[in-house]
Amino acid sequence: MHSLELDLDGYIECALLDARILGARKDLVVGRRGGNDGLRVRDEPEHLASSLTELLLDAVRHSPVRGIVTLDVLPYGTEVVITVYDQRPPAGRDRSLRYPKA
Repeated sequence: MHSLELDLDGYIECALLDARILGARKDLVVGRRGGNDGLRVRDEPEHLASSLTELLLDAVRHSPVRGIVTLDVLPYGTEVVITVYDQRPPAGRDRSLRYPKA
């Protein structure tokens, strides 16, 4: 398979929607930090979609009731770093994905 130049925003919004639906059962706040819209990455569409969704759903599944799950997107050199922050016990756990900038 070949990686393509993909607009990250649409993939993020879809993953956030899935996470908000699952998170509603636990009264979670699921959101994205502001800024850095319009970034493009290189990846396979199916891989990008499943990776983002799984990253967020994992945070939702392991967060406490009424917790907060936040996704942050930052350009870093030749990459785009996507980090999810959550409040899973004991002290929270942050997970990141890295993609080459397109």
